[in-house]
Amino acid sequence: MKISVGSKNPVKIAAVENVARKVWPNCEVTGVNVDSGVNVQPRSDDEAIEGAINRAKLALKQTGADFGAGIEARTDENKHGMFTGAWAAIVDIANR
Repeated sequence: MKISVGSKNPVKIAAVENVARKVWPNCEVTGVNVDSGVNVQPRSDDEAIEGAINRAKLALKQTGADFGAGIEARTDENKHGMFTGAWAAIVDIANR
C-alpha cells in the first residue's frame, strides 16, 4: 500500500503515517510538494477543505500511489480571538 501526502511537511506526513499504519502496518507513506490552490493561510473551512482535496488529488496524480492525502489548516479571527482548525482529505484512483 502506497500513500502520497500532498506536502513535504514532516508533521503532516507523520500524521498520515500514524493513522495509515493502524490499517496497513507495512504501508509506504511519502510526501510530495504540491500547490494547494488556495491562499497560503486559508481563512475559512470551505477554503481549507478545497485545499486539502487539491493536495490529495495532486499527490495521487504525481506519484500514482494507491491513495493521496491532503491536510490543510485554516485560521479564523473573531470577537473571541484567533482560532485554528484543519481538514484532511483522502482520495483514491477513482476520485483523482
